[in-house]
Order: sequence, then C-alpha cells, then structure tokens
Amino acid sequence: MNMIKAILRLLFFALAIQFGSAKIVDFRLDFGAIPFDESFEICQFNSALLSRVLKHNVSGNTLVIPEGYTFHVHHGIITNGLHDAVIQLDGVLRFERADLAIDEGPPPFPSCLQIDNSSNITITSKSSSGRGLIDGRGPQYWGVPMIGYIQLGENRPRLLLFNRTKNLLIERIILQDSPYHTLYLEGADGVVIRDISIVARRTTMDGHNWVDLTAFNTDGIDVSGHNVHVHDVDIWVQDDCISVKDNFFDGHRSTNMTFERLNATGLGFVIGSILGSTVSNITFKDSYLHRPVKGIYMKFARPNAWWVKRNLTRGVVENIVYQNITMESPSQWPIWIGPAQQADASNPCHPNPCSLCWPMSPTAKCHIVQESTYRNITLIDIQINNPKMSPGVLLGHEDNKIDGIVFDNVRVTKGRPLPMSRYKRENTFPGTLQPIHDPYVPGIVTTNDLVATKRRELSTGSDLVWPGSMMPSNDEVNESNGFFSKWNPFWKPKWQKTNRYYACEGVSRGIVRGKSWPVPYCFEKERPSWSESILVVLRSTGDRSIVLLLAITLLALFYCFAM
Repeated sequence: MNMIKAILRLLFFALAIQFGSAKIVDFRLDFGAIPFDESFEICQFNSALLSRVLKHNVSGNTLVIPEGYTFHVHHGIITNGLHDAVIQLDGVLRFERADLAIDEGPPPFPSCLQIDNSSNITITSKSSSGRGLIDGRGPQYWGVPMIGYIQLGENRPRLLLFNRTKNLLIERIILQDSPYHTLYLEGADGVVIRDISIVARRTTMDGHNWVDLTAFNTDGIDVSGHNVHVHDVDIWVQDDCISVKDNFFDGHRSTNMTFERLNATGLGFVIGSILGSTVSNITFKDSYLHRPVKGIYMKFARPNAWWVKRNLTRGVVENIVYQNITMESPSQWPIWIGPAQQADASNPCHPNPCSLCWPMSPTAKCHIVQESTYRNITLIDIQINNPKMSPGVLLGHEDNKIDGIVFDNVRVTKGRPLPMSRYKRENTFPGTLQPIHDPYVPGIVTTNDLVATKRRELSTGSDLVWPGSMMPSNDEVNESNGFFSKWNPFWKPKWQKTNRYYACEGVSRGIVRGKSWPVPYCFEKERPSWSESILVVLRSTGDRSIVLLLAITLLALFYCFAM
C-alpha cells in the first residue's frame, strides 16, 4: 500500500511539473527591455534581447510585451524551432529603419520578425484596448512618392514571416505600415487568423490615389500551405489584400483554405502569382471590397529559374470558389482571370507577362502563360457596384483554355454607393483609426480626389441595371476617366465600357446562370427549366395583375389536360 501511495505521489508530482511548468515572462521586467527610446543603440539592444528571449525563454511559456510601453527595435529578428509558445502583445513593438550588416547577404531581404520551423504558436493580446500593435514604420522605406521605390526597389523587410509553421493562431493585433509584405506564411499547415487589422496607407483619402499606391508591395496576407482559415479581418493595403501563393514545400501544393467575413481594399482577393505549383480547394466568401483597385484577381506568371531547374513549369489553379463578394467602385478590373498584370522591372510597362499599361497603351503587350491551367472556377452572388472600367478580363490560351468556369448571379450595378460603403469607417476598417505618420507626404491631395469625394457625398439614387440594357451614365459610373468622360463628346475606349467584358478568350465550358449581367461574350447562358422561369417571374414581378394572369393561365391549362 505504501508503495502504491509513493507511486501515486510521484505521478502527481510529475503531472504538477508538466502542467505547472509554463511561465509568464515579461519583456521589460524579467529581461530588461528598454521602452520609449528609438536611438540606434537601444534598438540594437532590444532587438538582440528579443532574439535571445525567443530562442531560449519562450518555448513552453508566454512572453508578454507589456501594455503601456512601446519598444523600438530593428528588423532581422529571427528565431527557429519555437514550440508551444504564446506571444502576448499588449503593448507596441515598433521597427525602426537601419542599415545593418545582415542586409548585405543574399536575397530575400531580412524580415522584421521571422519564425521558422515552429509549431503550436499563438500571437494574441489581452490589452485593455483589445489589440496590441506591431508597427513596421513603412514610410521610412517608402520615402518620397515614386522616388523611394526607385532608390530601394523591393529591398525592404516583410513585417512578419513564418516559414513551415504548424498550428499557428494570430488574433487581436494590428499590423501597421509594413515596409513590404505584411504577413507572409510559407509552407504553413493549420493556421487560424482572426480579429486582426492590417493597414498600410499614406493619406486619409477614401480609396487608392496615386500617392497611396506608392506604398508598393504592401500585401496584406500572403500564404502557401494547407488548412488555413482567415476570418473577421479588415485589410487596407496598397497591393494584394490576400494572396494564395506557390508552395515551395510539401509537394508544391497549396490546398484547403477558407477566407470569410473580410472587409478589404487594395488589389483584391488573389490567387497568385502562380509559377509552377498547384493551388486547389480555395474559398473566398461573405466579404466586402471597398473601392479596390482590382477585385477578384487570379494570375499566372512564367516560372523562374528555381521552378525550371526542378522541371516544375506547369502551374494549376483548380476548384476555386468566390461566393457572396460585394465590391464598391473598383477603379480597375473587378474580375481578372489570366496572366499576372505586373512589371517587376524599372520600366512600369514591361510585360511580365502582362503589362500594367495594357490595354491603355497601344504598344503594351499582354502575354498569356500557355503552360499553366485554370479549371473549375466558380463565382456565385458577386455584386460589382459602380465599376470605373469594364467588368473584367478572362484570358486563357487557345491550346490550354480556362476549363469549366461558372458565373452564377455575377452582376454589375450602378447608382448610389452601397449601404456597406456608407458605414462608419471605424466599424468596417478599425485599423484605419491608427494615425498616419508619413513625413514624405505632408498633406498631398490631388484635385481629382477632392472632386471625387464631393461627388460621392452628393450621389443619389440606386438601382440594379436591367440585364441586357445599356448602363446609363451617372456621376458614379465612368467618372474621373480623364479625357474620355461623359461630358466629353469623344468616343469612350473599350476598356472603360462598363456594360461588357473587355476580353473573354481561351475559355472552355464557360457557363452563366441566374441574373448575371453583363454576360461574358465567350460564355453560354444556361437556360432555366420552364418551372424555374415561372418562379423567377412570380418572384421578381411587382405587377399583381401579371401574377394573377399567369396563375389563371396555369389553372386553365391544368383543367384542359385533366379533362
């Protein structure tokens, strides 16, 4: 009996050690981090300290960045093999720009904070304000609009980079002003991102003027891997809002991802650029895009040397669903499925593979990636309100067509901005409550921006455009188009005609259903059955006499056949 009691006591003690070993450690009190000092020496001290703490003291424990304190650090904080760890960000972590020795190494440029080969990681906050803050101080890298990009190109740090991380939870934080990509996850497996804000902007204008867009490459979330769920997130950036990327690991596949209940603005919800891997089973749903540049954006690029060396030159994007997506006033193409429209060169019109200047410039080229394949793409319940350009571009190759694409209730509407666009910005995009500290754009606002804002305030009326009708001109439609405007007698170019798709080529088995309008000219309109047609008429008509007449006719026919 005494032996049994001794064994039980030993087991109890072992369990107590196992479950009681996790500690809460404070970055300031326990390790001596110095707050509120952005001098180079203190940033270096805090950076080195945080690197050591992450390496030696956080696995199995909780690291607290305490509330009420701002800790200034430098980029290049890297840790590897972090497990069963919680980073509780109650205060502020702010990355100051510095020229460091590690910047001279081979690309890519060192990230601000990088976590590799880790598992069971939680980044959260218990701040009284509800969220902690990681500030990348992007304006220090963006510099003078356009000039800053010429000086640095893409030699800028990502804000957060996770390589091959399993079971990752990120919640209740704000990621502000990343110098480059904001949240980058490579080869991830088992990711939940919820209740966070991502913001990168240079002015307070409602949308994306040319000044804001000089915060180049500030993607919101870039992810490759498997089993990813992103929900209840707001994103205001100047590049891809969310982008599913090539997976360099795990059989070169990115699969099983759901993105839902998002409020976003930027270059939209993106698949790509895909070079040589397979992306499948991806869903975007129940989300709102506010004055984006692009909306639904799927893109292939030509494989680079890394992919060619491994004989991986045929990208595949399949089984993709966009459902219940609403867009207000997209400034470019609301829907783009085809080659990546990008430059990646000093010449902004260089086609890589499709020029940013296409089709506006007569000399611009748009090359289709022949080797790569789109198949089984579905768009359901998509509303595009007040587009400034054609509803979209669909470009496959004649020898490798976009195969099996369905547009079900994909509608273009016009008129008064949608109710969602008139909600208070702090409700739809709480991240924009963060103040803008950009010394390189002291109040730069263009005349066109002011005029466009005033028009939006004065706009009235809102109706669905009747399928098959011409889209009436209106202050909210095709405005700010420069030389070709509704007040100008000159012909409007094809890419600004909002009543038709600009391009629809290389598409096989394209099907249109429901109240989709306009119909892409290379699609087939699926004919509903007689019973479905009658139900549509009964539900949509507002004339009771017509409903009554149809009912009497049906009863008469039934009576005749019954006799």
